[in-house]
Amino acid sequence: MEDLKHNSASSEHVESYELSNSKNPNQDQDADLQAYATDFAQRDPEWHSYKTKHLLKKIDLHLLPWIVLMYLTNFLDRTALAQARLGTLVQDLGLKGT
Repeated sequence: MEDLKHNSASSEHVESYELSNSKNPNQDQDADLQAYATDFAQRDPEWHSYKTKHLLKKIDLHLLPWIVLMYLTNFLDRTALAQARLGTLVQDLGLKGT
């Protein structure tokens, strides 16, 4: 019986030791983000201006090709419909109205 009490006490000790030594995985990330935010806030306005321009250029270089492609397909679609209307599309499909 005494042996059981000894084993239960040691298992409680191990559990409490494991819980007290467990490390929050987000704690390191929070510290890194805090350090980055502090560093960012301490920079001079010229650096912020440079980084802002750099970010806008990066966004423009990634978005502009897609916007041009969408505009081009829109233009081609509109011209194709206009050409089809001038051709025989209306008569072929039996369309009426405007």
